[in-house]
Amino acid sequence: MSYHFWTEEESALLVAAVKKYGFRWEEIQFKVFPGLSVAKLKNKFYSDRRFKADAALPLTDEEKLVMALRQMIQ
Repeated sequence: MSYHFWTEEESALLVAAVKKYGFRWEEIQFKVFPGLSVAKLKNKFYSDRRFKADAALPLTDEEKLVMALRQMIQ
């Protein structure tokens, strides 16, 4: 298993690809990131989305609820 070090440009490109293609990960992989697995793309996107408020699309109500519950627990 190899590790991919993401650059800021790649992260921005991933966000732009999700905005353009939606959550069709295989299409994003094929057209934008052919050297990376779908799992790596999804993990990076959702990791950034969890830890950066401006990391793409607006949070869903479910995601907002989960984040609020996590803050209450801590």
